Amino acid sequence: MASVLMAHMGESFQRLSPLLQQVHDGKQRIEGIANVQQGNWAARIICRLFQFPKANPQAQLSVDCEHTENTMHWKRNFDGLKVESHFTQDGDFLIEYLGPLALSFKAIEKDRALHYQFIKTRLWGIPMPNVFSPQVIAYEQEYEGRYRFSVNVTMFLIGSVIRYGGELQLIDSE
Repeated sequence: MASVLMAHMGESFQRLSPLLQQVHDGKQRIEGIANVQQGNWAARIICRLFQFPKANPQAQLSVDCEHTENTMHWKRNFDGLKVESHFTQDGDFLIEYLGPLALSFKAIEKDRALHYQFIKTRLWGIPMPNVFSPQVIAYEQEYEGRYRFSVNVTMFLIGSVIRYGGELQLIDSE
C-alpha cells in the first residue's frame, strides 16, 4: 500500500535507506532514548504552552507510527508525555498538524536520509510571517541499523526553542 509520504516524495522515496522506508510504511513502533533540550526562559514558556516534552538528556521515547495513503499519524511518548501529530499532503507540501500549528514541509531524500525542508507555518489557520514563525530543521537517517533523528526548532529573537534527537530501534512491524 502506498503511504502519503511515498506519494509526496515520488520515486525519491525508493532511494531512502531500507529502514526509513520500513518505518514509513504501514503501522510501526520505534523506541529508544532521546536527548531533549529547551532554550531560554521564553523558549520554556513556549514549550509549556504547546505541551512539548521537558528537557531530559535520557528521555524514554516511543513512537507509534501509522501510514496510510492519506495521512501519516505519529504518536510520540516522551517519558509519559504524549505528543501527537498527523501529516497530510496539500499540493507540493507535506503538512504536519500539531495542535493549532500547521507546518508545511517538503520531504527530500539526501544520501539515503530523509530531510524535512521547512517552508511555512499557520497558527489556527492564519499564515505566520516568517520572522515570527518557528524555523524547523529535521532529518531522519539509518545509522548502524538504527533509526537516528534530529529536530531543531528556533525562533527569531528567542533562538533555540526545543531540540531533540536520538537513536531508536524498530520494534513492531506489520
